[in-house]
Amino acid sequence: MELSRVVGVVGELSRAYNYEVELPSEFVTSVTDLERIRILCYEVSLPPLINIEAERDFPVAPGYYLPRPTGIQVGEVVLRFWETEDKVVLRYFKNWRNKMIVLDSGRSNFAEFKLPKMYLRDVRVWVVDGQQRRRWGWRFVRSFPTRVDELRLSYTVSEVISVGVTLVCEYIEEL
Repeated sequence: MELSRVVGVVGELSRAYNYEVELPSEFVTSVTDLERIRILCYEVSLPPLINIEAERDFPVAPGYYLPRPTGIQVGEVVLRFWETEDKVVLRYFKNWRNKMIVLDSGRSNFAEFKLPKMYLRDVRVWVVDGQQRRRWGWRFVRSFPTRVDELRLSYTVSEVISVGVTLVCEYIEEL
């Protein structure tokens, strides 16, 4: 079926948009940095819509078990940002990490985690159109970063440095 016929039947398809990210303000050194980071996000990957854990432990006949749901897995959200020359995105997430853990300089690879209320925060991501109007979005409730991707330091002149940040959250709300 032709794309034009599909659009005629189902309506407008979702197009590529830009993103606007609302991050907690206490992990920046200046409001200007927060405003810069807000528009540097260029890609968002949401977890699967349905991600239910199941076990085969419901007996229906001798030796035969049916699966039953046992819980919902919370997925990871991946945000990709363009990075600036002064590393504003990396600084931000390093500050957030420092609110999460206390590194022990006497022991390598050892960290003590602080209380969750010190670092669990809501993050909002908005999809914005060409006129910078918010179309729709998500709120990642009680989230925190679990990974900041490695930075490639060997870029060509035409490439832009980017960094991926993985968040986990308690649940996701549509805005």
